[in-house]
Amino acid sequence: MASNLSLHILGDCDQGKIEEFNFYAGETRILKLQIYDIQDNQKYCLPVGSVLTLSVPSTTGTDIEIANADITVGTDDRSFISMPITAAQTTLMMTGWIKLKIVSGTVTRWAVTESATNKLPLHT
Repeated sequence: MASNLSLHILGDCDQGKIEEFNFYAGETRILKLQIYDIQDNQKYCLPVGSVLTLSVPSTTGTDIEIANADITVGTDDRSFISMPITAAQTTLMMTGWIKLKIVSGTVTRWAVTESATNKLPLHT
């Protein structure tokens, strides 16, 4: 049973794993992740019926949360998830971590990756 979970950040256009999710304030993006167990570096497939909540740090001091209804779990591989990030959310997001809360029945697990998001400066 997976105990220490983390997240791989996946790039657009099937790039595979990337170091961080780069974004500009005010842009709409899709965030793609893969959940894995850090002890054996094996993917962690979400149990059917799991409730997910994704959190990222915000400039307001209150984390931005993306609810289960907005998170899509892969149909062929339940270790993959994706979710839309709105223009309003990227405006408030800041460089930092990503946390995923996974609730399956009475069990709650967390998948966390540090230094996962990078807010790029706007060029004028």
